[in-house]
Amino acid sequence: MLTQQVPPVDREVLTLVDEDGVEAAFEAGFVSIAHSDNDIDETLAAAARRRLDGMGCHIHVAEDPLDARMSKLVYDAAPIQRLDRHGLLDDRTLAIHCIHLGADDRALLAERGAVVVHNPESNANNGVGRLDVLAAAADRGRLAEAVFAETTTFGLRVVPCDREYAEERRETVKIGKLTVHVRLGFAGGKLATVSPEYEDVRRVAAAVGRPARVVYEAAQSAARTRFSGS
Repeated sequence: MLTQQVPPVDREVLTLVDEDGVEAAFEAGFVSIAHSDNDIDETLAAAARRRLDGMGCHIHVAEDPLDARMSKLVYDAAPIQRLDRHGLLDDRTLAIHCIHLGADDRALLAERGAVVVHNPESNANNGVGRLDVLAAAADRGRLAEAVFAETTTFGLRVVPCDREYAEERRETVKIGKLTVHVRLGFAGGKLATVSPEYEDVRRVAAAVGRPARVVYEAAQSAARTRFSGS
């Protein structure tokens, strides 16, 4: 059952809440849906029905690989396909993240003219992955045509780029009785880089009443002591 709620805010906001508590908020000319991968089809359908002509659609999609797999398992369709099925994928759609896409997904986004918004800092912080740059590069000709059509430029400079990765492991260390996750980078089989996870550092710093820098350095020291010989 679908109900309507209008929160007490300064601007007009219409919120749709289904029986599972999934929300789609209409504000500032956009329908904003949290995650297409997790939203039930009834919510997407309701959002599409209430979306006015010319209204944009802001939605987080294909951010985590598990979300995409669950969408296919439950609805037998990828998130991008489900958005298109409900009429929520067009040139007024802002598709946020879009990390875990197949070739068909990218082609459908391009065909509908949707805008993909990449969020590398958020993705790195959440550990959900990164944009498949090589796959995106395969669409170079189509992307160039879009730039030429929508801007005044007469040319694009394309610079091939490759990347080497350090050997990496993820471990945990203890600061008192509290756990901090750390990323370890190795060079030539030896520990070279220790990067404590920021959210853990902030949480531990608040719990022990010490500056985050002190906790960060303590986690680095603990990791180097424990893992330098591994």
